[in-house]
Amino acid sequence: EVVEATVLFVDIVEYTRMSESMSPDDVASMLNQYLSIFTSCARVYRGTVDKFIGDAEMIVFGAPRADKDHRLQAMSCANAIRLVASKINEKRKNRSLNAINLRVGVNSGLMQAGILGSEYRMEYTVVGDAVNLASRLCDAAQPGEALVSESVFNNGFYSEVQAENAGLVEVKGKQQMVSVYRIQSVSEPKGSMLAGLVDDLVSAH
Repeated sequence: EVVEATVLFVDIVEYTRMSESMSPDDVASMLNQYLSIFTSCARVYRGTVDKFIGDAEMIVFGAPRADKDHRLQAMSCANAIRLVASKINEKRKNRSLNAINLRVGVNSGLMQAGILGSEYRMEYTVVGDAVNLASRLCDAAQPGEALVSESVFNNGFYSEVQAENAGLVEVKGKQQMVSVYRIQSVSEPKGSMLAGLVDDLVSAH
């Protein structure tokens, strides 16, 4: 079926370079830690983890279960991921460890949702240009950034979200440049829940 939903991609910046100097056990441990962070944030904001792609994670909001607030939920999730990463890096700095930076890309729009695969393996997923753009925005984000498209931010429709206009970015596969915003903060009715989530995830690292 065709659905209107929001997709979030998040990955670890310079993961390949870092993994070259790490043992396989340490690489697996790092991936498990950060993929767990992404998944925990997704669950709080009603997101569905679609798949893990190496050091990246794809999260869908508004499918398979419809959610009228899928854009806001995705932006809140992106903000939570950004806050957790920042706090963890503060701890790493105090331990004289290098920072591990993340980048996030979010886009919304119409996409095809359903069961795809082969006779040997099938899975639920969403596909389409809107999904591809979310991945491209993740690639375009700088370390520590969460970039959202204009279709997500909706020209400031969401008063809860503070975002900076990041201008136009060129993304692979698009003839026209894409207008994007950089998330700065999200005011939530249950602010203590976000603080508790951040504290819990940081304390585990």
